[in-house]
This record gives sequence, C-alpha cells and structure tokens, in this order.
Amino acid sequence: MSDVELIGRAAELRDLRSLLGEPGLVTLHGPGGIGKTRLLRAIVDAPIVDASGVNTAAELEGALRTALGLGDTGPDAAAIAQALSEVRILGVDSPETAISATATLVRSLRSQAPALRILVASQERLQLDGERVLVVGRLSAEEGAALLKTRALAVRPE
Repeated sequence: MSDVELIGRAAELRDLRSLLGEPGLVTLHGPGGIGKTRLLRAIVDAPIVDASGVNTAAELEGALRTALGLGDTGPDAAAIAQALSEVRILGVDSPETAISATATLVRSLRSQAPALRILVASQERLQLDGERVLVVGRLSAEEGAALLKTRALAVRPE
C-alpha cells in the first residue's frame, strides 16, 4: 500500500476481508477515482496484474506472467499454475479495456487453481458465476476533507 493511509474505508476493509475468507472471485466495483485500487493494494501485497491499458487476451496473459515474475512471454500453463499455487490472493487492477478477456482469464484461473482468491478492482463487473461484489462508494464530506488534508500535507508539509 502507498504511504497515504486509507481514510474512511474501515467498513470496506472489514467486508473485503470477510469476502476473501473463501476462495473465489471478489470484485471491487465503483466509478473511476473512488478508491478501488487503494483498497486492492491494502489487501494484496503481490502479485497484482496491472491491466490498465491492456486491450487483448494476449496482453492480459503477458501482464499476468509479469505479475507472477515469469516475464511477459514464454511460460506455459504449467508454469503459471505452479506460480499460482504459491499465491494466496491474486489482484487484478483496472481491467476495463479488456473486460471480456479478463472474465475468460479469471474463469480459467479459477478452474486451474480452485483455492485461489482473486480480487479485481474495476468499473465493470465480470459477470461470472460466483462473483461476489463489493460496491465502493463515496467518502463522507468529513472523510473527503481528511483525505484531502492528508494528501496535501504529504506533498507540502506545514
């Protein structure tokens, strides 16, 4: 997680930890800029698949291999499955430009590694069977002001 603390997200963190208590897919869903990525990074240390700007299934698979430390080309399905066997929670961030490819990849990963927990931060749901969704809403005015102050002080201390 970044050095800026999560403000006003205690309930979401509690709910998210509960949802991730069992294997499967959890999607953090909400509009851009609402805090989905910060929540994802608060829960998942590594690996996180950076799917921002990915447009094809091949690019998404390359991003997965990179996140798993396998390089962006080369390893076959067996190497990916072996790497996934050592992962507790796999994060996928910002897959909106390849949502269909992401759904296909997640479905495949879930069949290869049934004990895997997958946490996706997205403006769109994957629409897969068993997908559990946590809607990320706005902060209250007070929480928003506290966040703004914290970020401003991080850039320019008083």
